[in-house]
Amino acid sequence: MSDLRIYIESTWNGPSKRDGVAEYLLEYMKGDIPITKQGYIHLKNGTETQGCLMALINAFHLLKKPCEVLVNTPNRTILNTIENGWLEKWQQNNFKTAKGEDVKHSDLWQMLLDKTKIHSFKVEYGHHEYRNVMKSEVKAELERWGNEQINNSSKNRTLGA
Repeated sequence: MSDLRIYIESTWNGPSKRDGVAEYLLEYMKGDIPITKQGYIHLKNGTETQGCLMALINAFHLLKKPCEVLVNTPNRTILNTIENGWLEKWQQNNFKTAKGEDVKHSDLWQMLLDKTKIHSFKVEYGHHEYRNVMKSEVKAELERWGNEQINNSSKNRTLGA
């Protein structure tokens, strides 16, 4: 089994809905050399949990062989869900909470289950060596994406006039 780490950062902070960007960075060792792969999730009117789940799903999608994975996330909902075993309980209860309510973002949680079924993983919360760089990158990516949306909107108005 391979050992690797997945780091998640996002422009969201808390449950409020807004446009945002999440980034994943996957790191593994090839001999003594760290190899990284990264990607972004752009989400209109989304939440931190949605963005971070989507980034995590995309990172796990890159893994083709069983791995032992350590995930570092800024999202306490993901941390608590995994640490408390809620994901397995929700799956057993057809994605209903203990109170019988629908689990929020159940489609994303189900995708995560599907992408992680061959892997062993743990989740942690807190500072990591890539955090400052990733925080800068997601902010810059959000600005770039926002500018791209404005430019596309202006082109569409000009073409439609």
